[in-house]
Amino acid sequence: MTECVICGERAKTFPRTGYYTHQDCPRCGEFKISGTLEVILQKNYPKDHEARTKLSGWVRKRNMFGEVPHCSDKDEAINSYLFDKIKAMLIPGIPERASRLLEFKVRRQKSIGQVFNRDNPAL
Repeated sequence: MTECVICGERAKTFPRTGYYTHQDCPRCGEFKISGTLEVILQKNYPKDHEARTKLSGWVRKRNMFGEVPHCSDKDEAINSYLFDKIKAMLIPGIPERASRLLEFKVRRQKSIGQVFNRDNPAL
C-alpha cells in the first residue's frame, strides 16, 4: 500500500506500464493519472486542497458509473489539461453531496443492515 496521489490515503498502486500511476484508493476510487499531474499535485499539496477534493469527487463519480477515469479512449491517464477543467467545476451543494454519499454507500453495501461508518464512508 502506498499513498494516494490525490487524497493521501493508503491506496493500492498497480505496477507502472507507462507514464502514469494507476491506483485504487478507498476514498477516491480507481484511476490513472499522468506523471506530470502527479508532480503538480505534490507541489501544490496542501495548498490546492479544494482542487484535490474536486478531483477525488470526479473520480468517485466516474467509478459509480463503472468507469476507471482516464483522459481518453486511448486509455491515457488523467492529465493536467483535464485537471484544469475539473478545477473549474463548482463544488456541489449539500443536497447533491448527501445524495452522492448515499449512492456511494448503497453501491458498496453487501447486505441490508450493514453497519455504516459516517466518519469514514469509504469503509
